[in-house]
This record gives sequence, structure tokens and C-alpha cells, in this order.
Amino acid sequence: MVGAVSALDESQFAQPQDFVPDRWLQHRPLGQIHPYASLPFSHGTRMCIGIRIMEQILSIFIARTLQHYNLEWRGEDLRRKHTQVFQPVGPFSLAFTERN
Repeated sequence: MVGAVSALDESQFAQPQDFVPDRWLQHRPLGQIHPYASLPFSHGTRMCIGIRIMEQILSIFIARTLQHYNLEWRGEDLRRKHTQVFQPVGPFSLAFTERN
């Protein structure tokens, strides 16, 4: 419950009510986030025992989704920059189309 409260705290997150995945990018476009402001599965020895089950379910969900849909790139050539890993620059235009 504490995580849910801190996730909605404007002193911890800019625009806490909005879905803004960019807030988690390493260059922090929306400002710094305290490293313990959001720990949905906790940390260390008191970590949620269900985290491994959730990770397995998520992997199965992704695999099953990709069995039923094709991914299509619908944008211009993807530009990227290299930090630790490649990171897309500009719009990311990916579409799911149902397989026959």
C-alpha cells in the first residue's frame, strides 16, 4: 500500500496521475526520482515472493501474444543513439496485425 501512495505523490513524481513511461528513462526528462519512491515488488530480503511468478506469466503473455499477432514497422527508418544499449530516437511506430 505504501508504494501506491508514494506513486501518487506529486513531491516524488511529476504528473503522478498520468501514464508517462518516459519518466523512467535514464536521462530523467521529468526530473529526478528517488530510487525508493516506487518499488512495486519491494527490495532485498522482503521482496515479494510472487515476483518470479509474475515474470513467468509476463513472459508467457508476450510469447502467446506474438503467436497470434505479427509486429509491423509502420514508420520511417528508425534512428538510434548508443548509450549503454541502443535507444530509439524519434517516433516508434510499431503495429500488431492479426495472424491468419
